[in-house]
Amino acid sequence: MWFGDELRPTVLNAIKGLGMQYEIFDYGKEKAIEKKDASLFIEKVRAVGDQALGLGRTKSSVIPSEISFLKPFVAPYELCLEEPKLVTEIARDGLVNLLGAGVRLGTLDARGKISLQSVAIRTVFGATEDMPVRALSYLLPALHVLESLRRSGKFSHLPQVQYISMSESGKRINNLNPGKVQKQENLLAEIGMRYIQRFYPELINLIVFANDSTFLENTEVVRNRDLLMTGFPAIPNHPYYMTVSEELESKHRAMPTDYALLHPLVHDMRYELEPFSPLVKDQFLREKPDLVINIGGQSEKLFYGARSMFLESANAEGADIPIGRSVQLFTKHRIPPYMSILSEGVRLGDIHVDEALHNSQIVGYFAEELLRNHSENFLLKREYAPLFQDSGELRRFFEDASRLGSTAV
Repeated sequence: MWFGDELRPTVLNAIKGLGMQYEIFDYGKEKAIEKKDASLFIEKVRAVGDQALGLGRTKSSVIPSEISFLKPFVAPYELCLEEPKLVTEIARDGLVNLLGAGVRLGTLDARGKISLQSVAIRTVFGATEDMPVRALSYLLPALHVLESLRRSGKFSHLPQVQYISMSESGKRINNLNPGKVQKQENLLAEIGMRYIQRFYPELINLIVFANDSTFLENTEVVRNRDLLMTGFPAIPNHPYYMTVSEELESKHRAMPTDYALLHPLVHDMRYELEPFSPLVKDQFLREKPDLVINIGGQSEKLFYGARSMFLESANAEGADIPIGRSVQLFTKHRIPPYMSILSEGVRLGDIHVDEALHNSQIVGYFAEELLRNHSENFLLKREYAPLFQDSGELRRFFEDASRLGSTAV
């Protein structure tokens, strides 16, 4: 758990009691009931969570195993997280939003199914000059959730998975080489699409790769940034801001305020016009989703707190911020894909996509070395394990990709 306790049985019972009090859910049929009191129920859920946990909205997360207690609340609009694989935690405030979405979208169609066409599942990639093969494992959590939804057979329309590359922002903030960053961004989109086509062909039409090429100049983004900054005078002394600043400075990242501020702008805002630009021909982002399911690794926990810090500070100043409905899921990943693990002595380092395309044999060799029980490679093995478990034919995949050629190489 992160910064606090699990959702205790007393809290779960209190929430169930609220559901009965407001007659929002039919426990026998395990489905939502259309009631005008739904919004009051959601407000009460938030209050119960805050009171029972004794924590603010920035400080608690709930593991998916606890969500099983809440199935009557999210059924039939449910994320099928009973087999989470890479997803390990859900932010508690996001759980409240998930409950709210369950009420809002809980109407069945004539076939007894629900449309999730207005839902987006989003994973964000930072800028890098050399993309490790490990980055492909960051595609997997969203694919696992989407595949679980597809197999459930409960939904007439599935969410769109959006992989967003923040390359423009990243190269500006971290002073990276623009040409190298753009090459790696295109490479991720191309190899990523080939990977999904190979191992998840049923999902390929639900995938979009996009970037932030026009994000920073978008008028809505600029406006929202200004609104968020209205609360900035109270932020420098905030514990989260000091923690984020120390973390970024330890990694030699420039402009911690700009870096931290990007996160609520990307994950928490509702935009009238889509601020991201598709990277692949004939792909389009669904505009104004009713719910965004954000998926990030363990490092995102720090920035989840920073997101809430900015939003709360601005709201305290009376800023009218267009906050969207979002859920934050955390995965097992601990090292972001834009950071390379370097070799040192007998310890292996990352292999990179460029290397794998030019010499696919290195992938097989790398996998064999990781399977050896060298304690020095524990970190790397843990980060790559989902990728090799999920796609045993990874070496053959890179052989085929190399033979077909890559426009980004």
